[in-house]
Formats: sequence, C-alpha cells, structure tokens
Amino acid sequence: TREDAYRYYKSRYSPDNMVFVVVGDFDAVKVEAQVRETFKNFQRSAVAPVYIPEEPEQLGRREAHEERPINLSRLCFAWHVCDARHADAPALDLLDYIAGHGKSSRFYQQLRDRKGLVQAVSVSSYTPNYPGLFLVAATLEPGKRAATEKEVLAEMKKLTARPVLAAELEKAKKIAVAAQFSSLKTMAGQASDIGVNETVAGDLEFTRRYLERVATITAA
Repeated sequence: TREDAYRYYKSRYSPDNMVFVVVGDFDAVKVEAQVRETFKNFQRSAVAPVYIPEEPEQLGRREAHEERPINLSRLCFAWHVCDARHADAPALDLLDYIAGHGKSSRFYQQLRDRKGLVQAVSVSSYTPNYPGLFLVAATLEPGKRAATEKEVLAEMKKLTARPVLAAELEKAKKIAVAAQFSSLKTMAGQASDIGVNETVAGDLEFTRRYLERVATITAA
C-alpha cells in the first residue's frame, strides 16, 4: 500500500543513510551550499542496520523445480562466491566473460553451436557487498534438461581443471576494461560509479583498484 511505501521511505531515507554525488563542471562551494539548503530540514533518524545473516556452509546440492504453462525450460545453476571487495572478484568477472559472454564464449560454443542443447545460455558473476553467486542460466527444450545439466557441469569442471587460454584471458580483460569505461562516458555514469564505490565498497578509489587487479590476473 501507499502507507507501506511511505513508512519505508521515512525509516530509510535519512541523511545519515544517504550519499549525494555531484559530477561535472560546477562551482563546488555553490553546489555544496545549495545541497545543504535543500536538505536542511532532513532530520537524522535512528536507522537500524539491515541484518543479513551469514548463510551456513553448504555441504550438498540443493534443487528446486517449478512448473508453469510455457513451452521452454529455464535451467539455472549457482555456486557460492565472494563479495565485491574480495581479491577474487575481478578474476570471477573475467571467468564470467570467458565462460558465457557472447557467441564466442565457451558455453555458447559448446552448448548451442556444437551440441545444439540450448537456445540461449549466459554466465554471470554476482558479487555485491556480501557473498554472492556465480550463475549459469540456459533456455532450452524440456527434453534436453538432463543432457544440458551434464554438459554444464563438464564445462565448469574444465574451467577448474586447466588454465584458460592466453587469448581468452586477454579478450576477457579487454571486455572488462571496455565495460568499465563505457559506463563512465556520461555524467550519470560517473556519478553512479562514485556512489557505488562509496556505498558498496566503502572506497572511492575502488574502480581504479579493480582495474589494476584485472590487469595483474594470470591464467593460473
């Protein structure tokens, strides 16, 4: 209801729980004065932190199945991974690009082009400011689920069993850098980058450090 939304707004949108980002060609003194004037009536509140309990170690496989009146199946796999600030996060992003970014990626080539098992497949590394997930998602005909699952797990095993090719790694690094700089083309993109660095990583230099880490990652 509207009351629910308003209650949430009043409880969370407090000055001590907000980050105001300004980018561009401006007079910093004037803008700061304008911001202070605009927010002068905002009162601090006792904002309780959102508690997200740490998930216990997963000792076995978990499965969930849901049926709906549709023609195709959606098959998803997920593995526990680190948070955005962990040193492994950039490596997982590169693995994401190598495994499932575009038509030349490993999973697309193997599952769609060679085996004809799926209509679409994607890989993503989700690393927020708490432990995330490494995900593989595919769209396929229902009768090909078992074969697709077997092939996905086989491809994942290959990624852990031997180093990726130098050309694959170099391409992934270029994609990672291009994606980062593409997001900084606009003022809004630059503001978003600064805001995310502060709120998620707690480090205004996080993007720079991330790119430095990407550059140093080896196939090993």
